[in-house]
Amino acid sequence: MGDRALSDDALGLRISRRSALASAVGLASSSALGACARPVDPRVLRVGHLFNITHGAGLCALESGRLAGALGGVTVESKAFTAGPAVIEALLGGAIDVAYAGAPPVLAAWLRSRGTAVRLLAGACSGGAGLVVRPGLEFVGPRSLDGRTVVTPQLGNTQDVALRDYLRRHGMSPSESGGSVRVLPLSNAECFNQFRLGRVDAAWVAEPTLSRIIVEARGVLAIDERDLWPVRRFVTALFVARADYMDRARDNVLRALEVHRDEVRRLARSDGASRALVASSLARALGRPLPARVLEGGFSRCDFTDDPLLDSLRAQGRASQSLGFLPEGALESLSPSVR
Repeated sequence: MGDRALSDDALGLRISRRSALASAVGLASSSALGACARPVDPRVLRVGHLFNITHGAGLCALESGRLAGALGGVTVESKAFTAGPAVIEALLGGAIDVAYAGAPPVLAAWLRSRGTAVRLLAGACSGGAGLVVRPGLEFVGPRSLDGRTVVTPQLGNTQDVALRDYLRRHGMSPSESGGSVRVLPLSNAECFNQFRLGRVDAAWVAEPTLSRIIVEARGVLAIDERDLWPVRRFVTALFVARADYMDRARDNVLRALEVHRDEVRRLARSDGASRALVASSLARALGRPLPARVLEGGFSRCDFTDDPLLDSLRAQGRASQSLGFLPEGALESLSPSVR
């Protein structure tokens, strides 16, 4: 990478093992877990999400107005975040009421609160993530990442855990743990920018950033993460609710869940109008429309389902525990709160 390589100082990143584990999800403080006690306003439903294709059901529900229509006189507000840990921290802090997020952040909230702070409602997406490498880096297996710099969307997020677990299972580790792979957690936008500028070697990211790197930054798909899972299915996004909001505004949550399931079904059958809604939402966030090839690639790698795929959810939880991102605790009792 030469003098174009990013330095920790240039990025303001000095990642020690202690700070990495302490800040992985930002959910350990008692104040965050206790903030759910603030009064619930059933006249408002605040939805947290990412501008990711994997969160397409939420984007459709908001963009189409169908969620607001189903809730009648309830005011629907949307709040966008850059990665799942930030979504769940906001959920626990009482800033949002329902949310889309990946398995590791959701499990962090569930385990740290002993199952009291968050309610699992449904799955939202399987797949839609993977590893892309720069042109000229011939990827023939995990050892191809030796001495390389790999970016992920946020420390402790779903793709960050996937990369670190992939390294661990192949006897490798990040440089802050004495290993040979430099893992840099950045925002999705920065993952794309630094890859485009040739300052990093690879990125483990979700859609549409994965397809943006392939199409707009000449990246090469090295791993479609579906290929690492039995029958190519693993949960990438979940739909969850804040426990106290669900307790006190249950009808709002049930109506939102019904809309969510409808949106998942539309996306699962490749409904053109639903895909257009997702594209419109992403374009507004980015400030320009995404190229058709980016959208086609992104949708092709996402399998929309309301099944939370509990086996893969728990497997991600165990991986997060092995990496030190989650406290020990049984994961078997986690299941959807509404059937």
